[in-house]
Amino acid sequence: QLGPIFEPLFSEGSYGYRPGRSAQQAILRVKSYAEQGYSYAVEIDLSKYFDTLNHEKLFT
Repeated sequence: QLGPIFEPLFSEGSYGYRPGRSAQQAILRVKSYAEQGYSYAVEIDLSKYFDTLNHEKLFT
């Protein structure tokens, strides 16, 4: 139910756990940027961040 609300807010460069996106697509995007001359890619794992949220407030 939350997907349609939040999906439009995600960055175009976000691939994790998004419908119609995959790790393979992320790798192809990074490869494309490298071919354009970019030299850095950033990977962020936010899974532990969600452990710090007050889940009671999220569900009220």
